[in-house]
Amino acid sequence: MSTATITKALRDVEGPGIVQRSYWPDSSSTVYELTESGRTLVPEKFKAGSAG
Repeated sequence: MSTATITKALRDVEGPGIVQRSYWPDSSSTVYELTESGRTLVPEKFKAGSAG
C-alpha cells in the first residue's frame, strides 16, 4: 500500500473526527492518533493492555 493511499484514508477519517492529525516539533513528521470517538470503534480485544 502506498504512502499516498494511507494518507488519503487517514484524511478521510480525520473529517468525521475519528483521527486527529498533529505534527512533531522539530520534525516534518505527521502523526495521526485516534480521537475519543475513534477509540470507541476499536473492539476490546485490539486495545492495548487487554488480555486475549
